[in-house]
Formats: sequence, C-alpha cells, structure tokens
Amino acid sequence: MILPNTFLIGAQKAATTSFYNWLGQHPDICAPASMKDFPFFIHKKYYDKGIEHLYDIYKLEYSKEKIILQGSVQYIYFPEAFERIKKFNPDAKFIAILRNPVERAFSAYQYQRKMRNEVLSFKEAINRENELIDNLDKASIEELSNFTYLDHGM
Repeated sequence: MILPNTFLIGAQKAATTSFYNWLGQHPDICAPASMKDFPFFIHKKYYDKGIEHLYDIYKLEYSKEKIILQGSVQYIYFPEAFERIKKFNPDAKFIAILRNPVERAFSAYQYQRKMRNEVLSFKEAINRENELIDNLDKASIEELSNFTYLDHGM
C-alpha cells in the first residue's frame, strides 16, 4: 500500500506550503498538492474512513518515490495526530518548521482577517482564545485550528 512515510508538521504561517512545494519538486519525493494541510490524522470525519482513504489519493500520484510526504500545520498542535500517525507508521519521519511565536501569532491573525474569518481586534481575539482554551471540550477543531493565535506558538 502506498502511504505517507514522512510528515511536514510545521507551525502555521511558517512557510510550510512553500517548503512542501519545494520538496515535492524532488524526483524522489511524492508530495501531492491535495495532501498539504489535509487533516486526515486529526479530523474524525477523515480518520474514520480508514487508511485506505489515504491510499486512494496517493495511488493516483505515486511513481516509485522513496519519500511519500503528507503535511498539516495542525498536526503539531493536536497531540492525537502524533498518536495516530505513530500507530499507523511507527517509523514515520517528521519535519517541523517553526517561527518566532509572536510574529507567527500576529501573522495568523492577519491571515484570518484577510480571509474574513476574523472580525475581532487582536486584543479581543486573544481574549476569545483564552475562553476557547478554558473550554476545550466545547471548542470545535476549526475554532482551535483558526483562532488560537498564541497557543499555536507554544
């Protein structure tokens, strides 16, 4: 079965998309564009489809490359991603790209503003983030992925 053996787990707003695309240009690396930021190992709706779901995507692009890459900036944030990846492939390799957490937080905030997902001021957004963190059991994956500007830098 053709499945990922290397995972790009870098932080949001740390040039992970550019890095993924650069790696994908190497002839020994299979890096389908559809697999960048595909949250297979954190989102129940994908993970519950089983590993065959990933295979169905990779088999269309695989050409005997040694490295089969998959990446999501959210994997570094959600601990269950590592547990699931290690269960699926105990020999998995990880590439982490990090960035100054203050610059990263404000860049993520600006990105959400640009995408019109964020309407609050930065200060108000940080206060909302604290409420999200205090009520993790009520927060959705999307809220935790998109609106935890400071916590993502930890």
